[in-house]
Amino acid sequence: MGRQGTLSPVGIVRRFTLRTGVLRLDAYLMLAQKMNDGTIRILRGVGIGCLIPGVPVLLVTLFCALLWVRSYFVLDYMARWNHRPVADGWVVDHLHLNSGAGGLNLSSARDTPTNANEQKYTQERAGVEMYWQTNPKTHYPTLQKLEGRWGKMGFFSGPVPSNHSACGTRAGSEVLMPWWCPMLVLVLLTGILTSPYIVYVRRRRRANHTPDGICQPADGLPKPSV
Repeated sequence: MGRQGTLSPVGIVRRFTLRTGVLRLDAYLMLAQKMNDGTIRILRGVGIGCLIPGVPVLLVTLFCALLWVRSYFVLDYMARWNHRPVADGWVVDHLHLNSGAGGLNLSSARDTPTNANEQKYTQERAGVEMYWQTNPKTHYPTLQKLEGRWGKMGFFSGPVPSNHSACGTRAGSEVLMPWWCPMLVLVLLTGILTSPYIVYVRRRRRANHTPDGICQPADGLPKPSV
């Protein structure tokens, strides 16, 4: 009866070793927590830095997705015309964006007046004009004959068809592609710019979550659990 409550030398060594191991484990956990906090701060800075350009790219992606779906129902024609003087007369620089039947056409051209009437017509319309017109009869937005492997997939790059408009002779170039091509680039770019912030949010939630059964010291000092 008198020996109850006492420990043998072996028991004292075992208890000291267990207590020291708990202290070391708590110290390692605190060090890991500090390293995790530093990682979270770095992820926060990188995530917010990438999110600033990521939001506009996301909005552009959503707008292009809307145009892609819309192209199967109507043909959209957007243009910017700039009637301006040059050294030897007047010219018309214009940009076009056509969207229809799942395709996208981007073109840049210049109309050069060849007579006095065309010069006068261009001069009377001096300035910049913007257009957005729609046509319920949608079609693939090109007048070119698509040939070859890339042509069968809906791709084309080359000069615009030569024609004569009210402002003169037209010359320029155009690029034709299916809508899925720029959408793929935009989706990948959006994912690259927004993924660091998503990783930061997940790491922060994981760090703030304390599983049951783990002792968190209140005063910041490691405390043994035995």
